[in-house]
Amino acid sequence: MATFPVLQRLGGQTHNPIVGDFDDTMATDPTIRSRSEGGYVTSRARNTRNPRKWTVKYNWMSQVNKDKVKDFEKGSASTTPVGVSGGSDSFTWTNPEPVVATTHTVRFFGLVSFKAHADTNFLYWMVDFVLEEV
Repeated sequence: MATFPVLQRLGGQTHNPIVGDFDDTMATDPTIRSRSEGGYVTSRARNTRNPRKWTVKYNWMSQVNKDKVKDFEKGSASTTPVGVSGGSDSFTWTNPEPVVATTHTVRFFGLVSFKAHADTNFLYWMVDFVLEEV
């Protein structure tokens, strides 16, 4: 199974997502609600497993790290291990929250977005994507 690439800043520090824009939610609402004529609502869980979904945003990502993520997303042979072909294959991702720091099996939930920072001549990028637990 593929593993999400390690992204490093200049100086060897790990490049983590923007904390304010990191979102951890359930992938779907598992609740089924039934309304009765008397105005009462009964509810139950649709399923017993509740997968998670993470919105991950990186700011000021270097061209090298951007290329790592892009190659990983499209499944390029230049990545080690080979990437995941969009959201079709699952991969291992380590949650960057310092308290949690757990590993999850995930897939891309949609396309990865790459936007160049203004006035940086395509040297620094904003990269964001959504991951869904498998």
